[in-house]
Amino acid sequence: INIDELKQKIDSINIEDIKKEQETLSKKIDETTNETNKKIQSNTEKINGITIDDTGWRNITITGSGLIPHTDPPQYRITNVKGIKTVALRGAVKGYKGDTITIGKIPISGEFTNPHYFVQNTSKKSGAIYYTRITVMRAGDIVLEGTTYPSPTGDEWCPINTVFMD
Repeated sequence: INIDELKQKIDSINIEDIKKEQETLSKKIDETTNETNKKIQSNTEKINGITIDDTGWRNITITGSGLIPHTDPPQYRITNVKGIKTVALRGAVKGYKGDTITIGKIPISGEFTNPHYFVQNTSKKSGAIYYTRITVMRAGDIVLEGTTYPSPTGDEWCPINTVFMD
C-alpha cells in the first residue's frame, strides 16, 4: 500500500460518525445496566421479604405411660417458609403394648390444617416385618394407634419417621 492510498483511506473515515455510534452504544449500555440493576434490586427486595423460621431438631417429650426413647430419641423439626409449615419427625420409641397411646406432642402455635396419618414399619420379629399406624393430630399430639403385630410386649421399637407440609 502506498502513502497516497493510505491518506485516501484515512480521509474516508468519518470521525464524527464513529463518535455518534459510540455515543449511541454507550447510551444503550447505560440503559441496559440501569434496567438490570432495577431487576436485581426488585429481586433482592423479594428475597429479603421471605421469612424462614426453623426450630432445628428438638427432642419430643414422651408422655405415653411405659414408652421410652429407643436408640434414636424421637425428635421434631418445624420450618416455616412464607406461611408453609414443613414438619419432620425422626427417632423411635419402645415400650408399646397394644393400646392407642399418645407418644408426645409437637409444640405448635395454633393447629395443623389436617391430621397427618402415616404407617411406619416396626422392629422385625421372627423374620416378619410389622407396621404401626401413627397420627399427628391437629393440636400436635403424636398418637400411636395400633400395630399389625398380634401381641406387642413392649420389646418392639416403633420409629416415627415422616415429613409433611401444612
